[in-house]
Amino acid sequence: MHNKKMLWRLLFWVGFAILTILPFWVPEWRLDFHTSNFFYQPSCSPQAWVLDCHPFYRALFYSSIPYVSALILLVGVIVVFWRPQTLAYKRMRLRMAYFVIVFILGSGLVVNALFKDHWGRPRPVQTQDFGGTATYVPPGKLAINSEGRSFPSGHSSVGFAFLALWFIWRRECPDWAGWGLGFGLLFGYAIGLARMSVGAHYLSDVLGSAWMMAGVAWLVYYPLMNMPRREKALEEVVKKPL
Repeated sequence: MHNKKMLWRLLFWVGFAILTILPFWVPEWRLDFHTSNFFYQPSCSPQAWVLDCHPFYRALFYSSIPYVSALILLVGVIVVFWRPQTLAYKRMRLRMAYFVIVFILGSGLVVNALFKDHWGRPRPVQTQDFGGTATYVPPGKLAINSEGRSFPSGHSSVGFAFLALWFIWRRECPDWAGWGLGFGLLFGYAIGLARMSVGAHYLSDVLGSAWMMAGVAWLVYYPLMNMPRREKALEEVVKKPL
């Protein structure tokens, strides 16, 4: 019964994610064009994109992301492989292992290696709408013989990796879980807006990245690691008298 309930929840959220992407396929609405056009300002800089006029924000939400990724991995490795025997640390190590796995599988494998490197969607700056030669391709559609790497947003996935905090805290600290969810969304979309501001991604690329990272966080938490069972086992150890 429990597995069936989880399956229906998964199908619901997958269906909902698809529904949020479908509006970008309506040719008359041109949602991706209109949102990207907001950041396209040829009078602002030779590159014609608004973020090139704001080097501080470019450094904060664009250039710094590789360093944030390296810091996440470094802290994660230290926490996971440093092995003090306190029970509190064992719980923290389990949760950090979960977070690092979400980051590696989600951002590294699913978003970048599987989709972004092979889906071929042209970036806004490569399309005819913004001075390029390529034709616009809707989100999720496989573009054959294209060198585009627009879908989904790889940089944004680093911010959306923090959606894993929702799963980490939702059972024992619902308030913290809410703050973690909000932080993950704000961080991911802030990076996404920065990438849109240089013509590197459409809004649908950022949205696709958010859904993929949320899906990976769910898959790792439940089917792959079965975190509720592991955390319950740790709680049982805490309850045992010394």
